[in-house]
Amino acid sequence: MHFHGQRFLVLEHNGVKEINLVWKDTVFIPSVQTVDILLDTLNSGIWMAHCHIAEHLKSGMMTEFKVE
Repeated sequence: MHFHGQRFLVLEHNGVKEINLVWKDTVFIPSVQTVDILLDTLNSGIWMAHCHIAEHLKSGMMTEFKVE
């Protein structure tokens, strides 16, 4: 997933705590897995979040979110 205009920390992959906390804007999430993030929402506006796999965009894996 890629979050435009924001940054986040990956806190856990499949319930396992991440020890290397680094600011990111994109994270790879394999099928049937989970990722917990802490999204830094200091950059106000209307932004897009989407998958970088083109076929997934056609399946609806793109959305927008508003930061106030």
